[in-house]
Amino acid sequence: MERRNRRWQAIVSLALCLVLGFFGIVPAQAGELEDKQRELKQVEQERRATQQQLNQTKKELESLTAQLNALDRQLEQAQNDLAYLNNRLQTTEKNIGETTAALEKAEQELTEQTNLLGERLRAMQENGTVTYLEVLLSSQDFAELLERFDLMKEIVAQDVRLMEKIKAKRAEIEAKKADLEKKRQELLRLQAVTRERKAAIEASSKEKEQILAKTQNEKAAYERALEELEQTSRELEYAIRRLQSGGKSTVSRGKGAMAWPTNGRISSYFGYRTHPIYKTR
Repeated sequence: MERRNRRWQAIVSLALCLVLGFFGIVPAQAGELEDKQRELKQVEQERRATQQQLNQTKKELESLTAQLNALDRQLEQAQNDLAYLNNRLQTTEKNIGETTAALEKAEQELTEQTNLLGERLRAMQENGTVTYLEVLLSSQDFAELLERFDLMKEIVAQDVRLMEKIKAKRAEIEAKKADLEKKRQELLRLQAVTRERKAAIEASSKEKEQILAKTQNEKAAYERALEELEQTSRELEYAIRRLQSGGKSTVSRGKGAMAWPTNGRISSYFGYRTHPIYKTR
């Protein structure tokens, strides 16, 4: 009888220990489960925020790439414009040189003709009416007299007409040269403006390239952060399933009914995290 009582007491004690142990374990597992669920919620929030930032960064990259392509086209156009202006300027310079040479020739012809006419006028002035009378009186008849008189007038008239013609030609050449000089100045102005435009495009393109490189680095950082958050999320989900099924949150990998989902490391534990780009908490 006494032996039976001791056995019964042992059974009751064992049952009591099991019950007390169960009620001690359950709250502990429940607390750990809540921690994991809370951490998973935080990780998911961070993952969504990081995904949004990554999407925004991709849009910025697309915009920057489009802007750079547009700047490349503008730069190419500016280079073509400069080449065209340089060609026109060279042609204008050549025309100015040719016009200057023609003007110098016209000036020389006018000077020579003016000197020739001056010599004739001086000779006529020095000899006075005697020369005219000698020429006229040496005529055989009145008809020859008129012919000689008309001839003398025609010689003087030809000299005058030639001088007027040379003057008109000189004026035309001077006007042409002035027009070419005006075109040359305009081409030089356009050339300077185009060079400034080209320099501005190059500076803007360089700035955009720097921003593009920075944005590409940010994109890579967001992608790495997103990958780590997704890995952490998978690990937490697995741990939560283990706790909900009554097991432990940490199990040996590759053993048991459910194997560890990946061989990756736990990239981030519960609590505050450092932002992958701005390095803030």
